[in-house]
Amino acid sequence: ALSSTAMKVKLNHVPANSYAPVVDKTLCSVVAVIATSNSSSVVKITGVGVLYKDSTPSKSMGSGSIIDKSGLVLTNHHVIDEQNASYVVKTCGDRQFNAEIVLKDHITDL
Repeated sequence: ALSSTAMKVKLNHVPANSYAPVVDKTLCSVVAVIATSNSSSVVKITGVGVLYKDSTPSKSMGSGSIIDKSGLVLTNHHVIDEQNASYVVKTCGDRQFNAEIVLKDHITDL
């Protein structure tokens, strides 16, 4: 279970129609999903005729939400669509977890 104490919002004089109490309870359910890909890419520079091979690991990032107590994260398909990538989930408490894709659907982008 993840702790929600890392980013508590202090609620002073909250208007009756404010979303602040909901944000306070759910803020730490939002996570960063980080993809690291080790695939090489070859780029041709037009007009120069030079080929450039880049084998530097690339990183991309998106967001997701923890949707149950086991740590299942819901994110968009385009966030986890990187071929041959490894994924890490980073929480608001700066904790990192290796992630495994359980299910994805490109039609609904989930």
